Amino acid sequence: MPKHTNVLRRTGSSVYYFRITIPTDLRPHFNGKKDVWRSLQTRDLREANRLAARIRVEWDDQFAELRAKDKATVVVALSDDDISRIIHMHQSRMMTFDSELRSQGLDNARYEQLGDDLSRLDQDARAAIARGDTWSVVNALEDSLRFEGIELDTSSVDYKRLVSAASKAYKRTVDALKARHEGEVVDDVPMPSLAPLQARAAIASKGAPTLVDILNKYQTERKLKSKSFDDMLQVVNRFHDCIGTLPVKQILKAHGLKYKEALLQKGLSAKTINSKHLAFLKTLLNWAAQNDYIEQNPIASVRVVVGKVQKESRTSYDLKALQAIFNSPIYATENARPVAGKGETAFWLPLLGLFTGARLEELAQLKVSDIVKDSLGRHIHITDRDDEGSVKTNESRRRVPLHSELERMGFGNYLETLPPTGYLFPELTPDKYGKRSSLWSQWWGKWCRKQLGITDKRMVFHSFRHSFKDICREAEVDEETHDALTGHTNSSTSRSYGSGTYPLSPLFVAIGQLNFKNIGLSHISWQRSY
Repeated sequence: MPKHTNVLRRTGSSVYYFRITIPTDLRPHFNGKKDVWRSLQTRDLREANRLAARIRVEWDDQFAELRAKDKATVVVALSDDDISRIIHMHQSRMMTFDSELRSQGLDNARYEQLGDDLSRLDQDARAAIARGDTWSVVNALEDSLRFEGIELDTSSVDYKRLVSAASKAYKRTVDALKARHEGEVVDDVPMPSLAPLQARAAIASKGAPTLVDILNKYQTERKLKSKSFDDMLQVVNRFHDCIGTLPVKQILKAHGLKYKEALLQKGLSAKTINSKHLAFLKTLLNWAAQNDYIEQNPIASVRVVVGKVQKESRTSYDLKALQAIFNSPIYATENARPVAGKGETAFWLPLLGLFTGARLEELAQLKVSDIVKDSLGRHIHITDRDDEGSVKTNESRRRVPLHSELERMGFGNYLETLPPTGYLFPELTPDKYGKRSSLWSQWWGKWCRKQLGITDKRMVFHSFRHSFKDICREAEVDEETHDALTGHTNSSTSRSYGSGTYPLSPLFVAIGQLNFKNIGLSHISWQRSY
């Protein structure tokens, strides 16, 4: 029988325990504890699951009460993103509750009862949509908002938009639960972050502004992308976990030093601490100083001193690793495509990474129309010319010729199977920030470690980029040309002169000089796997 998510055994004990993680914002109420353990005083898993389900409800109620006491009542406008997050939060709770119920095991009577309950919920949801009657979701929505310490004017347009959208989502969730009840595999909905909504709500709270307030004001001015905002908020929350939630006027250099030390103890690299954690905090505190919230940035001088010799964070794939990749079943066996590798994506992405040195996301966001064929040959065009593409730097906008080996392997044939207006890798699923490579990248790392035995943590997909640079140097391609191929910057003043677009002819010459024979790729020939 599966265990309830909060049921665990402690080392050396046969008795089951209930364990719950204390939300970050409520830890001051529990003397900074991150989790709480409670003995269930039973060795029977079924009984432990039953007790845990009841205790979890009690803890959720306690958390809601504490949040209600901590937060001022806030009236905020809801963005489309906020509405989506609240709805997904409610869906997640419904699906997770159902999973936990089923994990305890259903006898025939309980199974039949649950089926009847779902049929009734389905009828209610259908009636709500048909009649415009939203009573079935209003109570649940208000509970969700109350849990976050937020109160909305029920007569506002935003509230009506939220309820309308939630009614439709409620019906879809009931459909998913019915499908699960009939034996179909239906995954839970991940619990989303409500961070942007919380950050906006914090502005209206009483008292001096905190770093979260400053972040929100900074966001209003700078209009960060959603991922950048979430990354900065995550750092701010970690900082508050370490030193407590203080108004920005009370933050001292000592707090920055304490945070730096805590990150070092967790094993984070100097580069990560300096370029992410401390850099984000300094950016916000500099903005606060520029806008007269504080006199000066108190942690401006705080940084990790980097030694002359640093460990490599990334390295090239060595010959053994490259041979393991390109002799794997994906390339050695007809139609052997891991499902999680997204079909032909698993075949072509590594090859394009090796032969072009392009970044993973640059390749993942390519459209078929970005593959151009002219009198010189076929090349890819890496650009941010529409809203769906992005580049890391100005120099990242570039054209990269495709090696003749890719043509021999059947890349042209693969292109012919795709709609001319779609993506080069249509099976990739964007994450919540629109990044098309992030989920596939996670699969690639696990697959290389578990299936190919490539356990060196410095070897990741980006290692193809390092390998490509090595191969360029071995072929004696001049630096300016292989920088143009990979989109690297250079401080040379002469690079800023000219049209800004590197000519294709020398790039095709350079690609033709590259030698990949020692890897052993002659056996690779693409055939459609479906």
